[in-house]
Amino acid sequence: MPNEMIRFRGNATELDQICRIGQILERSGFFNDIRDVDQAVVKCLAGLELGVGPMASMAGIHVIRGKVVLSANLMATCIRRHPDYDFRVREHTDSVCTIEFLRRGEPIGASTFTMEDARRAGLAGGENWRKYPRNMLFARALSSGAKWHCPDVFAGPAYLPDELDAVVDGETGELVSVASPPAMPVGAAMARALEELLRRKGADRDRLLDHYGVGDLAQLGADRYRDAVRALEARPDVQTDPAGSVPVADHFDQDED
Repeated sequence: MPNEMIRFRGNATELDQICRIGQILERSGFFNDIRDVDQAVVKCLAGLELGVGPMASMAGIHVIRGKVVLSANLMATCIRRHPDYDFRVREHTDSVCTIEFLRRGEPIGASTFTMEDARRAGLAGGENWRKYPRNMLFARALSSGAKWHCPDVFAGPAYLPDELDAVVDGETGELVSVASPPAMPVGAAMARALEELLRRKGADRDRLLDHYGVGDLAQLGADRYRDAVRALEARPDVQTDPAGSVPVADHFDQDED
C-alpha cells in the first residue's frame, strides 16, 4: 500500500543498505546541506524511524544543533500516514490558521496560530511572513498542534527549521541556511587563566582582542578561547627562552591560509 509506514528494524543488513544509499545520495551532489556520507545516513535513519523513505528524508529532514527538524510538508505527511492520527484545516487565511487534530477519527484538540501570535514572537517582520503568510501560519499551527496532540508520531517534540533560527524558502519549505549558535561567554576564571597565559607567553592582549574583534577576553566564546589557548601554548615562555620568543599576537595578525 502506498501509505503503509516503513519502520527501521535495526538489523545489520538493513543498516548496510542504508549506508549504501547514503553513499549514492552524497555522491549525487544534489543535496547541498550534507557534508559527507555520515550526514546522509543520519538523515535516512531519522526518516526511517518516522516511516518515510530516503528521498523524502533528504528533502524534508535536517539536523540542527543536535535536534531533528522536519519541513511542514513532511510533518503533515507523517501525521496523515499514521494509523491513529489525522488533522483537518478548519480555518486558513492570511491572518489565522486553525488545525483540528484527530485520533482514530475523533477530535482531540485544535491548534491556532495568528499573525498577532507571529508579531508577539517577533516573526511577522521576516521576509517569508510578508510573502507567504498562509504557508507560515499553517506550518506553525501544525507544529504546535503536533507537539500537543500527537508527539508519539515523531517520538518526541517535532520542530520546524525556523524554530531553530534556520532560514527556509517560504514557498517550497527548502532549507536555505542555518544560523550559527550564539557564542557562549567565557567565565571569569577562564578569562583570568587566559590573562596569565598571555603574560607568561609575552603576548599582546590588545592585539589578540583586535584579532577576534572583541573588547574583552570574556567575550571570546568557547571556540575562539580554545583557538587562542592553542596558539599561545605553541609559543615558548618568555621566562625560559627570552631570545627566541615571538609574541603570540604576531600569529593573530597573519593571514589565514
